[in-house]
Amino acid sequence: MHDGGTSKPNMRRFTWRIFVMEARPPCYNFFDQDVLMKPYADYTLRLERLLDVCRKSGDKLSVDAYLQEIVRTGAELTSSTGCSILTYAEEERCLRFVAALEGEIDALRGVSVPLDRSVAGWVYRRQLGLVTSQAEADARIHRVADRELANGTHALLAVPMFFRGRCVGVMEAVNKAEDYTEEDVRAVELLAAMAAGAIENQRLLQESQSACEQMMAVDRMKDDFLAIASHELRTPLTAILDGLEQAAAANDGQLRTTLGPAVKAAERLRSVIEQMVDSDRLEKGLGQLQQSDVDVLELVNEIAAGVQAEAESHAVRLVVEPVPFAVFCRLDPEKTGMALHNVLQNAIQFNQPGGEARVRVCDGETGVQICVEDTGIGIPAEALEKVFTRFYQVESHLTRRHGGMGLGLAVAREMMDMQGGRIWAENRAEGGSRFTLELPHAHGEAHF
Repeated sequence: MHDGGTSKPNMRRFTWRIFVMEARPPCYNFFDQDVLMKPYADYTLRLERLLDVCRKSGDKLSVDAYLQEIVRTGAELTSSTGCSILTYAEEERCLRFVAALEGEIDALRGVSVPLDRSVAGWVYRRQLGLVTSQAEADARIHRVADRELANGTHALLAVPMFFRGRCVGVMEAVNKAEDYTEEDVRAVELLAAMAAGAIENQRLLQESQSACEQMMAVDRMKDDFLAIASHELRTPLTAILDGLEQAAAANDGQLRTTLGPAVKAAERLRSVIEQMVDSDRLEKGLGQLQQSDVDVLELVNEIAAGVQAEAESHAVRLVVEPVPFAVFCRLDPEKTGMALHNVLQNAIQFNQPGGEARVRVCDGETGVQICVEDTGIGIPAEALEKVFTRFYQVESHLTRRHGGMGLGLAVAREMMDMQGGRIWAENRAEGGSRFTLELPHAHGEAHF
């Protein structure tokens, strides 16, 4: 409630305002309009300036130049004599200046700001903003920066910089002639968010570039190793294998029996080396497909004959089901044959003594299919797709038991992919696995 004594002044002011308006002509008071519109004009200019800084984040500016633009805008919008950005240095466990006004950053770049004896450290640790107009008496002010710039700090606005919910640094504005306002705080908070995004994006880019360089270095090491494997190992291995085969063929009895395991071991090593070289050539895109119309069953019989001896050594029965009609398909016989050879080797090596590997050719709805079924150990459901990844082994003990480097199926997939075909694996209900190679009925040229 208002008593009479308190209502009279209000009434007088109200009456005076009415009197002033009635005493003027019936038009706007331009002086009063300017006064009323000035805050809105200032607010609009402030938004335009912030929007301009935001737009520049997409320009081809370096991060340092963009941060320089941000601190310059921060000083301008808050009418401060100084503005700076500090980020946390993990190794030193302190804050470091990364941006300041022109002429100041060189002096501040070497300054370490502790987390426990500075306003910036207080803001960073508590992740809260801070405004003070009595900085001369504030013990938290880190005076080293003042000494470097040969000036003092009497007013300060500091806000934390966040990126994806994580505090990455602090932005400060100092020495405004008047008190800092809420508009100043909001402006600096927006600029701090822009700065945090630019700094962290640069860090992520540098990390990805470093990871890419490391991957390239590993790739070069792999190339060097494959070059050694293709020449320094394969060439002498061929000579050793030829010598062993000739010695075994020229002798009967005990010597042939003794040399047999050595010949098989050398052949297995040669197969591994050839798979590595083939995989590397495919990865680099070397070579070109040589396509022609091929009798698929004839190609299957040829490849099956090539692994028959290996099947017999593993006591695995290899069966190619007859087809009552010829199935022709336009394909690269060498590449398709290599894919089928690797799948058959897999069906033999991971089978059981007395087991069976069966090959069937059929003309499916989407292409010609070659199915290889075995009675082996099968594949865990979660690994049915992974087995086509280079160097992948289902279980480590399988590698020691059966040998191999996990390249055969990866090479088979690459051979099929570059012809526009596909290959997939599945487990049979009765046990073992089924690999299906499919070539489309019609496809264009392919290169690798």
